Amino acid sequence: MTIFASNLNCMTTVGHLNLLFARFGKVNSVKIIRDMHSGLSTGLAMIEMDNTPAMIAMEELNNLNFMNHYLKLEQA
Repeated sequence: MTIFASNLNCMTTVGHLNLLFARFGKVNSVKIIRDMHSGLSTGLAMIEMDNTPAMIAMEELNNLNFMNHYLKLEQA
């Protein structure tokens, strides 16, 4: 399952998201979406996990204050 994450702090890295989601299960991939021209984070990311851990992670982490931003998570 792919989780769409929004409202990320622009300083969030792939490593930060891997650590955050790994406590729920294996993270297959993380992609931070970047602006095509500046290369800066758009505050969006896609996280791939197996279905059950992804559902639990979305339930537990949605609206979490992470790096001073409240995460918004939904199924992509």
